[in-house]
Order: sequence, then C-alpha cells, then structure tokens
Amino acid sequence: MGYGTLIAGVYFVAILLLSCYVYADSMNRISAISWKSLEVASDIQFERLKSGLSISQVQVQHGQSPLYLDAINDGTITISRVGFSKMDVILTYTDKATDLPKTIWCYYNSSDTSRCRWRLDPSFPSNPHPSIVNPLDWDPSETLSLIIEIPASGEFKAKTSGYVKVVLPQGSSNGLSFQVP
Repeated sequence: MGYGTLIAGVYFVAILLLSCYVYADSMNRISAISWKSLEVASDIQFERLKSGLSISQVQVQHGQSPLYLDAINDGTITISRVGFSKMDVILTYTDKATDLPKTIWCYYNSSDTSRCRWRLDPSFPSNPHPSIVNPLDWDPSETLSLIIEIPASGEFKAKTSGYVKVVLPQGSSNGLSFQVP
C-alpha cells in the first residue's frame, strides 16, 4: 500500500467527519429555531387565553355619530394606556347616502376628522372606571367607555342595524349589534 492511498484515505475520513459535523450542526440549529418559534407561538396563544372583553352596551343617538360603547375587561391581564393604540375597533353599518353596508376600521385618538376614530369618553373622571389600583390602565373587571366618531360623510341610515367589534392587542375580541333609531 502506497502513501497516495493512505493520504486519500485520510482525506476521505476528514471529509466524512466534516460533513457529519455540518449535518449535525444544521440539525441542531433547525431544531433550536423551530423550538423558539413554537415557544413564541404558545406565548402568544397563552396571552390570548388570559385576555378577554365583553361589550355591555352600544348607544346611537338620533342616527348620527358619535356611537357610545362600554367594554368590560373580562380577562386576567391589565391593558396599559399605551396598548389602547393597538386595539382595533371595527364598525359595520348601513350608510345613509349610499344605502349600502359599510365596514370601516376606526383609529385611536386620531385628530383627523375625515377618518373614523375612537377615543375615551371624557365624561367619566377616570376612564377606565372604577379605577382603584392603576388609574391609567384597564384592569380586569373595569369598564372602558369609548366614543366612536365617524366622518360627516358617513351617517348611519335610520331604522337599520349595525355591528361593532373590539379587538384587544392580544387578539381576543367581542362584538355587539346595535339598532339605529
């Protein structure tokens, strides 16, 4: 047996060991990434299970904006004031001008009056209420009073029904139908 065969055998074993290392390292990285994504997904699902809300009432006065809504935090987690901008409020109603159903997403505390927007009801001294522990946060079993304003070009059609849905930052949602007088 010559030196050439011996060197070729050493190279073969070295390449075989290197390829086994690359394969094992790749499998380790793939399993770590998969585990991390599964962990993040389960954390998100766990947060969704801990959050919840119910809408106790929706009021429309004279078929015009604004729409008054009371939502109760039924979950076990607190939603901070910063989290309000991550809440979605979706409104479906029959438009007075076009007589067609219209679905719009309402922005939080927007100063743009050409868009549908929602804000906290200023008629309550502390909103959410009754706020005992954290005056600026929406704690469990507290009520959040909202005012939903639509642009003047999108009035509600009288004697129709509408639907409002509120979605929390964690993904929990609830909706309620309302009647336009």
